[in-house]
Amino acid sequence: MIIIAAISWGASNVYYRLKLQGIPNIQVTAYQMGFGTLGIILAAVVMEWGEPLQLNASSVFQILFTGVLASALCFTLWFVILSMIDLVTATLSTLLVPVFGLLFSSLLLDEKLTTGVMIGASFILAGIVIAQVSKKGNSKVKSKSLSS
Repeated sequence: MIIIAAISWGASNVYYRLKLQGIPNIQVTAYQMGFGTLGIILAAVVMEWGEPLQLNASSVFQILFTGVLASALCFTLWFVILSMIDLVTATLSTLLVPVFGLLFSSLLLDEKLTTGVMIGASFILAGIVIAQVSKKGNSKVKSKSLSS
């Protein structure tokens, strides 16, 4: 499921840059949330078949919080960012999500940052730095070849 999600996320970013650049971000977010909802419903029906549905104040709040605030707001901001900076830089910045997740889980939930976790976070940060440095190097080479 996570591989399918990653592929569809990458494809949607490219499709947005190619086809939906002029459409208002709120409309793009509505499409994104609509298609995402269909996918989640399909996955829930398959994975949770036969389980009782429990709707109470807490579950409704969690659904609304993750659906409206966390997802819709974040997708709207994501499409604003995609319209302002290039796709590679924007996508590389998302690689910081697990690093911040580890940091905040350590600070807020008192989870232990093991050596393996720190090494993994270091690899993520190193990968981002290497990608940014090589990207800047490639743009300098392109600008020199254009001016020649």
